[in-house]
Parts: sequence; C-alpha cells; structure tokens
Amino acid sequence: MLATGAAYLADLAPGRAGLVTRATTGASLGGFGLGPLFAGGLAQYGPAPTTLPFSVFLGVLVTASVALATLPETMGTRGRLVLRLPVWPPRGNRSFVAALAAAFAAFAVFGLFASLVPSFLSLHLHIHSPLVAGAVVCVLFAVATLTQLFVRRLQRNRAVRTGLVVLLPALAMVVMALRTSSIGVMLAAAVVGGVGVGLAAMGSLGVVNRLASKDDRGGLLATYYCAAYLGVGLPVVGLAIASDYLGAAASTAIFAGFIGLAALLGAWTARTGPAGCAGGRRSVGTGRCGSP
Repeated sequence: MLATGAAYLADLAPGRAGLVTRATTGASLGGFGLGPLFAGGLAQYGPAPTTLPFSVFLGVLVTASVALATLPETMGTRGRLVLRLPVWPPRGNRSFVAALAAAFAAFAVFGLFASLVPSFLSLHLHIHSPLVAGAVVCVLFAVATLTQLFVRRLQRNRAVRTGLVVLLPALAMVVMALRTSSIGVMLAAAVVGGVGVGLAAMGSLGVVNRLASKDDRGGLLATYYCAAYLGVGLPVVGLAIASDYLGAAASTAIFAGFIGLAALLGAWTARTGPAGCAGGRRSVGTGRCGSP
C-alpha cells in the first residue's frame, strides 16, 4: 500500500520530487507515530480495550478506501495482477543499495523501539498505561516527521549518511536504558533516533524517486518498502526468540549491534553517488538545495 501510494503521489505531482518525498515519508512516519498514541488512549479509556482500537482503525480504513475510489487513475492501461520479483534500477545500483540499507536500518530502529517500550515501562518502571507506552513510541516519529521539515536543504546522500550515523548513538541509548532502567535515557533515545529515522527515510526515499521512471517507480518503491518491512519484522522476531535464552538486555544489545552494522553499511555505500536535494530541488540561481 505504501509503495503504491508513493508512486501515485509522484504521478500526481511530476517534477516535484521533494514535495512527494516529504509528503510520503511524513504521512507514513506520522501514521506510525499516531497509531500507537491513539490506540493507547482508546485502550486505556475506551469501553473495550482489546477491540475498540481495531474497530476505530477499521472505520478509518474503510473511509480512506471510499475516498480513494473517487480519485483519478494515473496509469493509462491496467495490466493483470501478477506476482513479480523485486525490481532493480538499470542505473545507480550503489545509491539504491544504500537506500535499501537505510530503509532497513531506520525501520528496524522503529521495530526495536516499539517492541521494547511497553515491556520496559511495565517491567522496569511498573508503568502499565497503554497511553504512556503509545506516547513514548510517538515521540520517535514526531521527531522524525519534524526533522524532515527543518532539514530540506540536505543533499539526498548526505541525509542518508547523516541519518544512519545518528542512529548509532540512539541504539546505544536503548541498550543503556535497559541496563539502567532510566526513562530519561529511553526518551533521549527516542529523540535522537527520531532525527536519524527522519533523515534516513527522507534521503533514501528521495534517492529511489530520483532513480525511478514512471514505468518502474511502483516496482522500485515496492522493493524499497520490502527492505523496510524486513527491518521492522526480522529484528523484532529474532529479539523475542533470543530473549527466551539470553535475556532481554543481552538480546537487545546483540540486535542493536546488528542494526548498527546495517546502518554503517548503508552509510559507507552512500558515501559516493549523485548528489541531490533530499527534501527539495536546487535553486536555478544559487545552485543550492531549497524547497520545490
């Protein structure tokens, strides 16, 4: 759904890659952040905590589906539905690999953080509020969304490199928070991680949009989001299994190191490549990055 939506936005606003990138990443990261916050509030104060959040979100999904049916189609012809292998760009392979690594690492930080916060609050701080847990998770995505509004002048590859490097201290803070049972350190990890996730997501998606043509944009974005989904799922499942044998703190340290290696790989791969503006386009007069 995210890949199709991103491709559709790009078709609706040709030549405005910066705006499309900010809208796509802002909507997805904002949704990831507001979902736990609203679900936590409904679970804590609603009459049916295990069913009300799902019922409300189902209603939102139905409403969005009805609205979507009224929008114009941007593809001239509709092909039949077939399963396809991941699409690879005909050029810019190095930049695309860096974008995939950035997507994996950024979303892995989200998955690790979202899976740890509820148990961290309940086991270490004896806070059992779903709303508080949702609010702490929301901090990461709120910072990630705001980051994209204030760093639009960064070049794409530089945004990817900077974001991935910033994820490293955030991962270290998560491990430290578990060892010290400190909510302050966990909140600091959310803020620093939010900056890293925002930069990495904005820069990497901008790279994919630059490499994609109208015909292969949907396929490239689907490959990109596959890497992101793997980042959300694999570390979380692995962490749950490892925690039964090694404990939460040791398992978190191991998987934080694994995510950190992926971030370093992406940052190293993105050190060279065509420069471009992550959140906008170059000014004709100055040659500097600016808003579209």
